[in-house]
Amino acid sequence: MKISISIDDYRCKGCGACAMEVPEVFKVNEEEDKITASDEPVILTEDIERAISYCPGDCIEHEQYK
Repeated sequence: MKISISIDDYRCKGCGACAMEVPEVFKVNEEEDKITASDEPVILTEDIERAISYCPGDCIEHEQYK
């Protein structure tokens, strides 16, 4: 299943746990101490599910790509 991912900047602490888990999807924006996610839809993998569940700020949102 393809999904679109977004990051809630208000809740994001910039810890980088998701970027360590799936660096091809999540990137650390060092200027803002926040995380950015791929603008392109991605296939939901176990690694992405794990990154979402590890997020201490619970700020990674995703929905099925239409």
